[in-house]
Amino acid sequence: MTNRLSINFIVVAVLVTSLVACQPGPLLTSTRTETTLPAISSKQANFTGTPGHATSGSVSLNVTANGDRQLVFSNFSTVNGPDLNVYLKKDKSASQFLDLGDLIALSGSFLYNIPADTDLDDFNSVLIWCVAAGVLFGCASLQ
Repeated sequence: MTNRLSINFIVVAVLVTSLVACQPGPLLTSTRTETTLPAISSKQANFTGTPGHATSGSVSLNVTANGDRQLVFSNFSTVNGPDLNVYLKKDKSASQFLDLGDLIALSGSFLYNIPADTDLDDFNSVLIWCVAAGVLFGCASLQ
């Protein structure tokens, strides 16, 4: 009987911890729109979501006429989650990436400025990553 109570307690503790860890963080701005300069070079892709994390829209990795490097999201949409970040990924295992910071909106069109010394040819994918849970929400393979 004591073993059964201990097992039940552990199961309940794990479930409660999982629920707390997966609670949505503060709601992000639902829609954001920014204008961009015309790109002189670009890689583009469409987002694919993962099970339980619908993500859609397109993204382009641009160099503008004045040399700015930008990651531009268009008609983007994803579900809310805690601590969502945007990563530019270099390799298949995602062990090398550039963290562009917090996802700034759950939907809309918006952009991230990329440091000038970044070699854009090194990057092949854009990830929407839940840092708190270590879960992929969406991926776009740049071409």
